[in-house]
Amino acid sequence: MSLPLRLLFLKVLLMGFLFLPKPSVLAQPMKLGVRTEMESSPFSDRHWLQPLPDSSLLLVTTRSGSVTKKDHFLVSKLNHQLQPVWQQRFEQQPLTKLVGVSSDSQLFYLLFSISGTPSLLLYQISSSTGQAWLTRHEQTAGNVTITGMSVAAGQLLICAQQQRTGTTLLLALDPAQQQLSLLPAMYHSKEQLTDVRTDHALRLTDLVATETNSLQSRFKINQISPRGDLKESLVVPAQLNSVFQQARITTGITPSKQIIGTYGDRGSSFTKGIFSSGLAGNATFYELGQLQHIFEYEHTPKLQRLKRRYNRQKAKGKDFSLRQQVYLHQATAHPAGFSVVAEVYKTIYSKVPFEPGPAYTQVTNSSVTVGSKQQGFSQFRSEHAPTTTMLQGKRIYVSYRFQAALILVFDQGGNLIEEGSIALQHHKTTVSPTVTSAVNPQGELALAYVKDGSLHYSLFRNSSWRLQPPFALQKDGYEGKSILREPDGVLPWYNGNLLAFGYRRLATKEGKSKSVLFLQGILFQ
Repeated sequence: MSLPLRLLFLKVLLMGFLFLPKPSVLAQPMKLGVRTEMESSPFSDRHWLQPLPDSSLLLVTTRSGSVTKKDHFLVSKLNHQLQPVWQQRFEQQPLTKLVGVSSDSQLFYLLFSISGTPSLLLYQISSSTGQAWLTRHEQTAGNVTITGMSVAAGQLLICAQQQRTGTTLLLALDPAQQQLSLLPAMYHSKEQLTDVRTDHALRLTDLVATETNSLQSRFKINQISPRGDLKESLVVPAQLNSVFQQARITTGITPSKQIIGTYGDRGSSFTKGIFSSGLAGNATFYELGQLQHIFEYEHTPKLQRLKRRYNRQKAKGKDFSLRQQVYLHQATAHPAGFSVVAEVYKTIYSKVPFEPGPAYTQVTNSSVTVGSKQQGFSQFRSEHAPTTTMLQGKRIYVSYRFQAALILVFDQGGNLIEEGSIALQHHKTTVSPTVTSAVNPQGELALAYVKDGSLHYSLFRNSSWRLQPPFALQKDGYEGKSILREPDGVLPWYNGNLLAFGYRRLATKEGKSKSVLFLQGILFQ
């Protein structure tokens, strides 16, 4: 072909590209909703966010001030427009720390510990008016770390961990009694409490625990009354040569409740698969490698070789461990039944401290506690290696590298009907699980996280993903600089909507700067 003909051919080809139809821009399935800001410093203020079933939000703000004089803390109830319904300021005693928040239809319960003493302070606050009552209580379990709290019929159930032995304890607190009661629901350190769900209508609390020794493995469900009486205890054994690792329970009436959990090979910390079971013990086991989409979260040659090797070994009738660890989120109601998010991670041991860099994300905000996730965070720290450990006399630093998120949807009978996986390559952390999930009334599940001031999320439905472009949390024309030491976070709110939070440093008209805590609603369109 001569040079003029080549130039003519390239010109026609270029004109064809120019007149190709432009790809349509997908509408944003999620959008920014209402936003509120309040002046606050991450260095002196501590915030506790507690989503409430009626679409409102409880915000408790304490100050890390002097340990020798009294201070004040602020309790705010915000509606779904993030506008204050009421705000009340209360006196905070010296050496006290907020360790638990819970609520029922009429009252909020705020629990404070007193440093160096076994005493606890309980504030009962009217959810409609903000009027409060303060009581002091004593416990005899010694030095404990409170990891969770729930309430049923005005009675509090406190989950704690004994600092000396690491044993999980359950304490019952009656606001009318000064002394706490130690409940015999957890018997020894071989039992690991993995889920607590309270049914306010039935006035029962379900405790799910796994128990493992060198010979046997099982999980059990104890149902206790608000007074701490054991109403029913169910035990489900594991299958041969397997050990239960973690178990979650769904909501609903007792006969229809389901257990979803992870299991592994005996003597191994790796997860072999996921199981579902009714309370009668009819468990169904799903090996990770047998899930249809388990290898789809990353198309690297290494993962594809692992997939081929797994299939070859299974075809020969041999077991093959994927050497993965899995952390389960709490089960969430779904139009088809219930859904569970499972994060795949690896434990990283190093002789040098973990230093978060630009590619690292630590979602847990040091000055903002998300009440709905506190139990899961504390479980992750207690079930897995601490941030430092001793190995052959040397201090070893421990971090977690989250690789993928698995989405599992079950029907009412506990049968797996949808599943998928998505990569989490950017997530490396020392503390906690990394993503937040929410289900809208149409059954579409959003998996989200916040990074660099933007919401990154994907939508899952009918076993398929819809990857969405991230969008900035700040509105147009809003000028604010993120405080990098306090990363943004996101939590589930109501009707499948999300609530983002974080700090921003703003410049005032006088040329000075101030920091604000922002709350940003993120809504399904």
